[in-house]
Amino acid sequence: MEAANGLRLGPEASSALGVVLPRASPAARGPQVSLADLSGQDLVVFPHDEAPGWYDRLLESCRAAGFVPGGVRHASSPEFLLALVAAGGAVAFDQGAAARREPRVAWRPLSGTPLVRRIGAAWPAGPSAHPAAPRFAALAADVLARHGAAAGRRSGASPPPDGPPRPWSVVFG
Repeated sequence: MEAANGLRLGPEASSALGVVLPRASPAARGPQVSLADLSGQDLVVFPHDEAPGWYDRLLESCRAAGFVPGGVRHASSPEFLLALVAAGGAVAFDQGAAARREPRVAWRPLSGTPLVRRIGAAWPAGPSAHPAAPRFAALAADVLARHGAAAGRRSGASPPPDGPPRPWSVVFG
């Protein structure tokens, strides 16, 4: 599919988000949590300028489901997000992987699956596009769909090497 801005768009991988909350929270005692049950608690999210469209849709989805945060705190790293939640009085949304690394927090699925993260690929349309970009995008979407859409680099993983540009650009976001 071609987007209006000169990009080709590949398939999407979707994953449901759950809530990360302090382990001592009453909401952590049940098997799942509704967004409305979180109303009044602070929400920890990534900074707006990192993904403004997703940020705005996330907050609108929360409000539509009855969750009006008492305040919004920003965390640029999973470690800081977990620390803010573990300190109490705040919640965050995640696929569960981050919560498994911190014993002071709990992860619960959201009832009704109101929050879904979609990740898709985009690459240049036209003759500058690498011919393997669509196949790569399809394979990546398949892996993300089967193993849960990745939420970032694992702790301890080495950063990508600096060096010459790659033979083609495919951006997931």
